Amino acid sequence: MTAPEWLTQPLSDKITLVVLIGIAVALGGVVVFTQVGPGAGKLQRRNMNAAEFHIQSLEEAILKERRFSDVRFYVYTGQGGAIGVGGIVDDDADALALRELIESTEPAVPVNYGSLRITARIEQELVDESVSETSRE
Repeated sequence: MTAPEWLTQPLSDKITLVVLIGIAVALGGVVVFTQVGPGAGKLQRRNMNAAEFHIQSLEEAILKERRFSDVRFYVYTGQGGAIGVGGIVDDDADALALRELIESTEPAVPVNYGSLRITARIEQELVDESVSETSRE
């Protein structure tokens, strides 16, 4: 009786075969994990759903204050899914008060204030630009 063919092959061929099978299994695991596991897309979608749900309570709690009437909330795709805050407030004190009010509602996702503008700063930037243009002339 003779040994099976794979037993008579050189050791380096056997190691190569084991390594290739290991790589194939690992790649298969990665593919399955990214399709079924908690991948970034699924986490972002879950956070965006949570943001959308929380925005409803934010609007009820905050937009009834007149000083925040020009503030808008939206689902933000950055930061893995977040609440976006945009619009205009009058000054830094209002921006801080808005932030504190939002944080008091304990949002389950990050809050991005990147689109929030402050009127006093906008006016100062316009003054600075006009002074800069005047000094060039």
